[in-house]
Amino acid sequence: MRNYRFSVAGQMVRACAALLPPHRKCWAAAMVAEVDAIQGSDAALAFACGCIWASIKEGITDMSFAFKATRLGTLALLFLLAVASATSAVRVNEVHSPASLIFGVSSVLFLTTAAWSLLRGPLAMVQAASTMTLVYLVAFLFITSQAVDAAEWVNARLYRALAAEGLMIWLALLAGGAFLLRGTKPSHA
Repeated sequence: MRNYRFSVAGQMVRACAALLPPHRKCWAAAMVAEVDAIQGSDAALAFACGCIWASIKEGITDMSFAFKATRLGTLALLFLLAVASATSAVRVNEVHSPASLIFGVSSVLFLTTAAWSLLRGPLAMVQAASTMTLVYLVAFLFITSQAVDAAEWVNARLYRALAAEGLMIWLALLAGGAFLLRGTKPSHA
């Protein structure tokens, strides 16, 4: 009877086979057949790790340089923004906890967008960025409205600056996502 390691190896190979470009369907079928034929569970796991590495390399070499650079740069930017926001949340917490909450939520949003677009591609980034651009635009318009000024919010200028900053960041991410979406290649036959 096959153990849990065989099951994990099979699932890993099937997942990476799904990541391969369409013109590599033969590779995907061969990887799935081979992992099912391997006798040792350690060998199956080692083979599955090799398949994941090969799938990632094949996916990257299948992309153009500008597309690769923009994709990696945008993902790196999202991760850096998540770290910077999390760091700001920790540092600001004792001084101004509402701003700390905004930074914390922003960190989670950046990290979630990075993970989602890594898994689902440029369309996920465009969807997330367009939604967040709208949210930040509404927040900015509300904070700059006469009603907020009349209410004399404490730190209204801080919230206005955070909303404007968020709006610019998400607009830039939307532009990057649109470029990536435009740069995706049609599948090979």
